[in-house]
Amino acid sequence: MPFQSEELVGSEPPGGHGSAAGNLGSSDSVNVLPNITVVVVAGEENAASRTVGQLADIAGGMRALLSAEPSCWSRDDVENILLGMYELLSQLSVVRSRAILRAGELGFSAQRGAPDLVGWMREQMQVAPGDTRRLIAVAQAVVGGPCQATGVALAQGRISPEQADVILRAVQGFPGQASDEQRHAMQVALLADAIRMDRHQLTRSAAQLTEKLLAADRPADEEKRHDTGAAGSGMAGSGDKPDATCGGRGGRPSRRGRRGRRSAGG
Repeated sequence: MPFQSEELVGSEPPGGHGSAAGNLGSSDSVNVLPNITVVVVAGEENAASRTVGQLADIAGGMRALLSAEPSCWSRDDVENILLGMYELLSQLSVVRSRAILRAGELGFSAQRGAPDLVGWMREQMQVAPGDTRRLIAVAQAVVGGPCQATGVALAQGRISPEQADVILRAVQGFPGQASDEQRHAMQVALLADAIRMDRHQLTRSAAQLTEKLLAADRPADEEKRHDTGAAGSGMAGSGDKPDATCGGRGGRPSRRGRRGRRSAGG
């Protein structure tokens, strides 16, 4: 059955052998999907064959959903699918990042007759060189890098790849004199904001947080000059205008955010 395997290492995923859509949208779905990474294909001991089997499980679940008649989906089914797909896309981005880094370790591109990974991805998947370089930078940051906490949030399905990109750009774009502690504080604060903010709101929050963290280390006389300059340019108070994009949220975490926090907590 899609997303269900008797060969899973460890306990059976919560919810038993229900529908693929139901499992994807359950409150424990962030625990169900990562189990795909430990599927062992019966009779296969080769690591490459296991990887093929793991991808086949994912593909099987997708085929089941694609072959289903949407007119038969209930409201709960629709909600489960939308929430489950959101989480799955986040988790897939982490798997891709891990594969990109492993490709570099293996000298993969040269073995495939390509000058580098950028060239291989352009030839095989028509990915623009600039996009591939960005994917490499993201992989280096979220897998064992300075933004590892963001990678964990992605793997748990608590944030989207778009939100993760905002967080990485904010942390990596912090002024050069910033300390590691400041960068970490930036990342932690934005991960908390991501529970209730979309990527546009998160971008504004990152800009405000950058200024706040820099102001904390700014000498008093320089801070006074900075404030005077902002007032003289008419910038003071510009952040007080109501933002229509924030109005409907009321500052409450989305259902996805609440589910993510519960899952992260155990």
